[in-house]
Amino acid sequence: MNFIEQLVEQEEFRVVLVLPYSQMVLVEHHDETHHLPRISILKRRRTAEQLSEIILKKWGVRSILIDLLPKSHELPPCAVVEVRTRNSKFASDELVPVSVDDLDERELTTPECLTVRSIIAGDPRDRGPFSKLGWVEEAQEWIRESVVDHRVDFNEDVRQFSASGFFALVRFGTIHGPAYWLKATCVPSTHEFEVTRTIARYCPEFLPPLIAARTDWNAWVTEEVGQPLHDALSLGAFEQSAHCLAELQITSAAHIGDLLACGCFDQRMPVLRAHLPALTQYLEEAMARQTSTKVLPLDAKRLHELGCLIEEASATMQALDVPDTLIHNDMNPGNILFDGLRAVFTDWSEAGIGNPFLTFRHLQVQALEADETCTWAQQLKQIYIDHWRNLLSEPQIEMAFALSPPLAVASYLCGRDPSFTSSHRDIGSVQSHARSLARHMDRFARAPEFLEALCS
Repeated sequence: MNFIEQLVEQEEFRVVLVLPYSQMVLVEHHDETHHLPRISILKRRRTAEQLSEIILKKWGVRSILIDLLPKSHELPPCAVVEVRTRNSKFASDELVPVSVDDLDERELTTPECLTVRSIIAGDPRDRGPFSKLGWVEEAQEWIRESVVDHRVDFNEDVRQFSASGFFALVRFGTIHGPAYWLKATCVPSTHEFEVTRTIARYCPEFLPPLIAARTDWNAWVTEEVGQPLHDALSLGAFEQSAHCLAELQITSAAHIGDLLACGCFDQRMPVLRAHLPALTQYLEEAMARQTSTKVLPLDAKRLHELGCLIEEASATMQALDVPDTLIHNDMNPGNILFDGLRAVFTDWSEAGIGNPFLTFRHLQVQALEADETCTWAQQLKQIYIDHWRNLLSEPQIEMAFALSPPLAVASYLCGRDPSFTSSHRDIGSVQSHARSLARHMDRFARAPEFLEALCS
């Protein structure tokens, strides 16, 4: 990446560093004027995580992003940050504390100043429960009260990954015992709160232990278990993931009604089939906007052929009478946690109800990417088969495997927005990803085993 590309990939923020005890803000002092510090971060990485890392490195203080203020046309975006390190010299007085009222409109607009004042006063108004100072201490006290089998003593290791007034993803380290993760969601993922609680009620052994939940924050706390699969890439970890995925799916089959009612997306074969015209139209539009000449776009004729093949495959899959189960639909190594013995699954914002073999296909693809020997995927398949033998015949299982690759891509593309009405649908990177997935779907639909399954 050249220098110009690096600049395009960065975004500058004005940073309001709030001292919670004095209720002052830290500014740079130049030429008798006060300036809010500016921090540039990469656009494609998490804002909260980057800001806290840079603030710690630059000024030696730990911090929490409280809120991101609505962007002003004249000024860079503004981040309100709570300073959590006491008695700091702030890099030899490089920063000085002032009242927020001392900042003029070239640094903080009048509406922004009013918002910062309300944050300092502890009044979140309609900005969400996390748009106030001190919410971290409130969350830690809630966790202490919720853990009944041992005492929880937190250390200074508070890692914030995502943040806004309504959204939070934070890891709280402890002196002894496990760390705890707090997650809170808002539109468009509000449903994840009830989905997670419902899955934890029926299938608790397949999720990180749920410690507490509160509806006013739309938040829940889980105990840290193991490490993400991308930090433990081994055949053993993948094998346990396949075991636990099959067990979770088979267990969930008895609770489909409740899982749909709590917010899981309906991705069963008839629903997928009903939305194939919208998928085909979207892919046509995405292909028409391709500018790269490295690979040819799929033309409209082939996309319609693919739509017909997927429609036929979904009907054939439905006729197999494979039980519908919980499906994850975002089965990446970051959402699978392995403790050396078992795997659990997290981040259920894309959870749906559908054919279980489609989610297994997503896991199998991860194994194919991680394994240089190209043997892991076949071993995972055998594990998965062993779990389903008590419910399905060998011909049913083999047919489901043969049909799964292109169906898994189609189901993933439809996801939570099968009618393709999302405002994200026209973003260049989203369409580029859709084009790539369509090419995979096309390749899978040309495979002899898939075509033979349709003729059976």
